Amino acid sequence: VKIDAGQVHMFRYLLEAEDNLGIMTVVDRWGAVLLVRFSPHQERELREWLAGMMEAVPFTILPVATLAADAG
Repeated sequence: VKIDAGQVHMFRYLLEAEDNLGIMTVVDRWGAVLLVRFSPHQERELREWLAGMMEAVPFTILPVATLAADAG
């Protein structure tokens, strides 16, 4: 997830309020890139939550391949 740096705290707060739907880690604090981890059996629920969250806290979902390429 790529988000405005000032909205990271709100994203974390709202994700944590979703009762263990997922957890997030800041991958790039300067670029405000977050890694959201979740259980594979909850992927549909997480994606639905992310779609709804985009209205409250604007962000973009980065493809996982982007993170793998940056880490390599």
